[in-house]
Amino acid sequence: MTIVIAHRGASYLYPEHTRAAYDEAVAAQVDGFECDVRLLRDGEIICWHDATLNRTSNSSGLIFTRTWQEMQGIDAGSWHRSKRPQPPLRFIELLALAQIHRKSISIETKHPVPNGGAIEHKLAALLPAVDFQGSAARAPFRLMSFSLLAVERWRKLRPDIPAVYLLDHRLLSALPKVPVIGPGMGRLRRDPEIVARLHEQGYEVHVWTVDEERDVELCVKLGVEAIISNRPREVCALLGEIN
Repeated sequence: MTIVIAHRGASYLYPEHTRAAYDEAVAAQVDGFECDVRLLRDGEIICWHDATLNRTSNSSGLIFTRTWQEMQGIDAGSWHRSKRPQPPLRFIELLALAQIHRKSISIETKHPVPNGGAIEHKLAALLPAVDFQGSAARAPFRLMSFSLLAVERWRKLRPDIPAVYLLDHRLLSALPKVPVIGPGMGRLRRDPEIVARLHEQGYEVHVWTVDEERDVELCVKLGVEAIISNRPREVCALLGEIN
């Protein structure tokens, strides 16, 4: 059965990577959360997509130059259509929320970054040991990246936590030995047979970002293991009707 993962939380209704977005994802009864993570100057891990503060806050500048204390006064919510101030979210807070509500987390590391592979090393030390066998979609954590070096690094650091190689335009012949490939929805529309080819090679398929009804239906038809969506409540409802 296809699971639903909230992309940066329920990020259509609420500002991405805020507690409000993840609280709504819990209320929508998603299977898991997705978040992007970046390393601050003091070593704190923050849930944040961009390299800068500009797009999703009332501040500006490079995120890696800030400390968590310096992030305290930043509004990470008013830019969104909901127009409500929201504080930034540390990864340890999201981790606690996921553990309370028994949600998995797909964690995306961004590259290239000035601190190189430090983020994977920090996560490897932070995440609890996992004694899990079976589908990666049911694992408590997954580490995702578009960076081949990052997923290979993760395989060595934490072989107990599945790695997901996010796919854009790359050829299938260049794929690493990881359990999951994550193609974008646009690629699936252009080349739906990619799912069967990946399954034949032994990969699970976790697709981003799936918000339209026709795309949800296509993913289910193709047998993808996970849908990553900005609109998880609608996707969960649609999957309930399909199943």
